Amino acid sequence: MAIDEVKERSLKVINIAFVDEDGNPVTPTSASYRIDDVGSDVQVRGNTAISIVSPATDVDIPLTASDTSILDETRAYETKRLTYSWTYNTATSPSVEADDNDEYLYNVVNLKGVTTPSPP
Repeated sequence: MAIDEVKERSLKVINIAFVDEDGNPVTPTSASYRIDDVGSDVQVRGNTAISIVSPATDVDIPLTASDTSILDETRAYETKRLTYSWTYNTATSPSVEADDNDEYLYNVVNLKGVTTPSPP
């Protein structure tokens, strides 16, 4: 699987799709995501609710400069993991909710001339 690259402290939009257990598109009743640095297990962005406009079966997540920051300036790149979760009503029994999860990996390329501000 190829991993997308984004330059340090640059903006990028990630499109994520919501599917059921059979791979069919679904409109979630709720969804959220978080971002972590894979190499250090440091949380980059805490659990964040995703606004769902029905009948959306996918959504764009805008990555900010903070989401594409380099934590260790000695690395050429860092891999980040965007983990997303959603709840939806099942097709076979619409009153029954099901949960699912997926992840999206991306590499942040360290630009030696870009300085990442210290976290607050």
